[in-house]
Amino acid sequence: MAIDNKTSFVLTVYPIAERIRLNDSNTAHPLFVTAQAALETGWKLRNDYNLFGIKAGTTWTGKTSTLQTKEYVNGQMVSVNQKFRVYDNLEQALKDHQAILHLKGYADAWTSKDDPYQFAEKIVDNVGSKYATDPNYAKKMKQIIDEVYKIVLDNKL
Repeated sequence: MAIDNKTSFVLTVYPIAERIRLNDSNTAHPLFVTAQAALETGWKLRNDYNLFGIKAGTTWTGKTSTLQTKEYVNGQMVSVNQKFRVYDNLEQALKDHQAILHLKGYADAWTSKDDPYQFAEKIVDNVGSKYATDPNYAKKMKQIIDEVYKIVLDNKL
């Protein structure tokens, strides 16, 4: 029986997210991490391992790539070129993602770190920083969390 793309994605990302959380309980729930990676990539693993669309700001000293992406500006979706971080492996990418979520602007989300649905809402609420510009981000995340959870249960992860 062939494994579909979504299952393959979860079988690759979820165990790493779970291992990171087992080693550090102050990380986001693996269901949230895997679902966010799925949403950000369209369920595709990337050669640059940047599963979260993390931009390379002025403080980033690692490798980068410039890609065209979509952003919401004044309520309108537009295409823009952005510099993104490049990682050597998935674990490095997932750990950096956790570090970004620990920035002060997302502090309110950490009270919900064990609830992937609430965490998804809090990273885009109007308290502190907003992780995404998409006005439907939390709703999309909740749907994908459900999909990831089903795959995790079906595969006894």
